[in-house]
Amino acid sequence: MSRLVLMIENNDRVPPGIISKISRLSGKGLMEIKKAIIGHTPVLDKPIFGRLDSGAAGDMLSLLNDLESLNISHRAYELSEREAYKEGNIYFELNSTKLGNMITSREKSLEQQRVIGWLEDPE
Repeated sequence: MSRLVLMIENNDRVPPGIISKISRLSGKGLMEIKKAIIGHTPVLDKPIFGRLDSGAAGDMLSLLNDLESLNISHRAYELSEREAYKEGNIYFELNSTKLGNMITSREKSLEQQRVIGWLEDPE
């Protein structure tokens, strides 16, 4: 499974609503998130898709949309499950369009799997 790692550039323009949204997604406290912004460390490091719940991916997409619409400088990366984030390494960059495409592709794939499963065993 892949995960999303999000960094927010240090600035005073991050509204409390964004920090609160990150807090709900990450499980971190508000002060911990503010320290991560100031310290140039990830504010969010979370699996994009869960086996049972795909709601986190939609919440991450909403967060990226908010960051982009408010012009808040950030970097979002896709890392593998076991890959540790290290400053200076090169990772696949994510934005709201790419994440939206990932979500759509996953939904289509799951629907195809359901159809194939039904065809194999219609009961």
